[in-house]
Amino acid sequence: MKVIDITNQAAGGGTASFPDQTGNSGKVLVTNGAEVFWEDRYTNEQIDTIIEQNGFGQISMDIMVNKPSITYPLTGATNFAGELTSSSYGTVTGFNGVHTHTQWQVSDTVDFSNIVDDSYTGNLTTWQPDYKLTDTLLYARVRYKSYNFVSEWSDAVSFTTPTAFSQTPIVTVRGADTPSILPYIETSEFVSYNGTDTHVSTSWRVKESGTVIWEDLENTTKKYTIRIPVGVLQPNKTYTFEARHNSETYADSAWGSLTLTTPLEFDTTPMLVVGSNSSPYLHIYNQDVDTFTKLPTISNAPTEEPVFVRFSPNDDYLYVYVYGGTVYVYERAGNAFNLVQAFSPSVGSGRSVAANMTKAGDLFLACGANSPYVKIYTIGGDGKLTQITSPFDVAPTVRTTYGSFSPDGNYLVLLHGVSPWFSWYKRNGDTWVKLANPDVMPTNITSDYGQNIAWSPDSLHVSISNITQKLINYRRVEDTLTKITNPNPLPSVTLGSLVYSADGQHLFALDTSAVIYTYSVNDSQYVKISNLFNLASGYVPIWFSPNGEYMAHPTKNVSPYIGVKKQNIDGTYTDVPALPAASYCIGNNNHTDSVCFSNTGYPQE
Repeated sequence: MKVIDITNQAAGGGTASFPDQTGNSGKVLVTNGAEVFWEDRYTNEQIDTIIEQNGFGQISMDIMVNKPSITYPLTGATNFAGELTSSSYGTVTGFNGVHTHTQWQVSDTVDFSNIVDDSYTGNLTTWQPDYKLTDTLLYARVRYKSYNFVSEWSDAVSFTTPTAFSQTPIVTVRGADTPSILPYIETSEFVSYNGTDTHVSTSWRVKESGTVIWEDLENTTKKYTIRIPVGVLQPNKTYTFEARHNSETYADSAWGSLTLTTPLEFDTTPMLVVGSNSSPYLHIYNQDVDTFTKLPTISNAPTEEPVFVRFSPNDDYLYVYVYGGTVYVYERAGNAFNLVQAFSPSVGSGRSVAANMTKAGDLFLACGANSPYVKIYTIGGDGKLTQITSPFDVAPTVRTTYGSFSPDGNYLVLLHGVSPWFSWYKRNGDTWVKLANPDVMPTNITSDYGQNIAWSPDSLHVSISNITQKLINYRRVEDTLTKITNPNPLPSVTLGSLVYSADGQHLFALDTSAVIYTYSVNDSQYVKISNLFNLASGYVPIWFSPNGEYMAHPTKNVSPYIGVKKQNIDGTYTDVPALPAASYCIGNNNHTDSVCFSNTGYPQE
């Protein structure tokens, strides 16, 4: 209990001045040692009721403001999680102090030894506690304050909170009970206890035999559906999939759950994607060993020929950049592809555009003839691209025809359509720092032939094709590029495609007349060896499956337009049966990134 000492005078009496509600000291408390009363400051006349003294020469401050009461809820209320209300403010006669603040308390103990929520607030007669406890007996009390005077605590009221403050979500799982390695957990819509709460996040988890094996708690962006990462689930096992809606004000919902047994085998069917220069522009195939089955044209397919196609590392997203300069992002669910984002980076169109992305799938690059020539985007967990505002310490200032990240994600090489022709950068967080030029610079880069950069899988070699020098191979030692002696022999005409084998032992250089140069890779000189395969067209890309077993090669205007070769034991490649007929593929020379295999489903040694 708060008190005020008035014994600053002799034991037999004393005075203490208190401001009234206007701030004027218009009255005084007077004591004669046995009793206390108000006197008019100027006439010395007794004004009002005598106030009891506590026997220690002190007056209880809480008797100046009337003891309040909680008017709602009534004691014994059940399923309550609402707003508390209290009685009107009042003071003892003669004290005109205004109601300045209110203190509320909620406890789960009757003596308030454990406070659940406490508020010292200007909300004078109403308050919404932050309960966060379901199915719990709670107690509430309140007291009022006027300047330095505080009332007694009200009598406590008791009530029981609901069993849940938002509706338990209904959990469904898409893809876990069918042959798929990419299942989703999904929930019903958020429904709050009183219809006014806000759904701020959802918590997700997967259990096996009661033990949590994967969780993503309080995810603020994926509130109703989330993909379970590859590798979490195994075939022929029983899992419990759970989700909980997290509320802004009240307690979170109970966990909703669903128990399923996964199939005996997961579908790890690999895919091949190839761009075309006529509708439907995008051909997608499922692969079963040496058999390729064309899928129906996807909804919201691109309406122009792609210059770049690539899967995310787990194959849950497909990225397509088209001739007109638009990026399409598709979310994959089995054989279905749902468009989740489409936009133009506005760096150019036609032969001037190119794209690439990191092997880790965290960055996407678009480049072209329009300023700022190169844009870099982060790739979020939802697959969508977000532009990095200023990705370079020294930004490119000329048309950029191609860019390629090193496989380790630490370096970026750019080729330009005019001098200085070449630049390269090192990653420092979200900033790419320009590095010193190599000892010998490439010259005369053209946008007519794409895929002019190829990194070795270990990021230690990078090869550049151009018009004048045909082929330059560099060795990287930390942040320095040094030209390796010209390959033996040097290609005689401009190259249309460059790619390293999956094991990094060979560089394949395809010239515009369909001649293949197959080089063995080493630090001193690349040496041509006997070709491991031959092609019918030189203007097209070649692309290897992740394990190097298969190689895809669109054949431009030569039917059947798409070919696939398989590696033999001796390292050579032979044709697999022809793919289902498709329209012309890769009608323009620079579209040499518009073919790719998926990343999963291929056995690794």
